[in-house]
Amino acid sequence: MTQQIKIGGELRPVRFGWAGLLEYEQQTGRKALADFAEFSKGFDGVSVSAMVDLVYYGLTCGHRHAKQNVTFDKFDVADWIGEDPDVLQACMKAFSDSFPPATEGNAKPGKPKQVTPAQ
Repeated sequence: MTQQIKIGGELRPVRFGWAGLLEYEQQTGRKALADFAEFSKGFDGVSVSAMVDLVYYGLTCGHRHAKQNVTFDKFDVADWIGEDPDVLQACMKAFSDSFPPATEGNAKPGKPKQVTPAQ
């Protein structure tokens, strides 16, 4: 799901789906979900690089999906976060909202849905 967040003085598309997480992991060598788990505990002790990278790759994925050119780099994103620390909270909310709750649909909590491979 692509959302809009106000960052860098304008509304920009942000998307934290599996493609964004894949790009984050491929480009940084870090585990996206593990990093997000650390962010959810609070920003103390989380590296600036990880915070900027997560926002940057969410923005680049959002722009790609919206077919908009990326006209910024990681240093721009770092400056934008420094100018408005609430941006991190908005991005973390967008990240959380990108994934459906485990109990949505027919899935039962604690019991994975069985999938039969195609033959």
